[in-house]
Amino acid sequence: MVKIYYDKDLKSIIIEDNGRGITQEQFEELRKPYVRNDKQKESGSGLGLNICCAILEEHGFKVKCEKIERGTKFKIQIK
Repeated sequence: MVKIYYDKDLKSIIIEDNGRGITQEQFEELRKPYVRNDKQKESGSGLGLNICCAILEEHGFKVKCEKIERGTKFKIQIK
């Protein structure tokens, strides 16, 4: 499940999923280039999250995340 909506009070685009869930601390580590979760079954280079965050930040957006009851909530604060 992926839910995307805009929060006027936070001036943020919110993206929620029902995946494994990650905390802000885990997010800060996993957004580094070539870093992957040791327990992750899927293949990949470890660049996807890094590239996405770099693009958003290049445009002046701030990205935060929090682990929720079932998954992760990403907050992309827009100007």
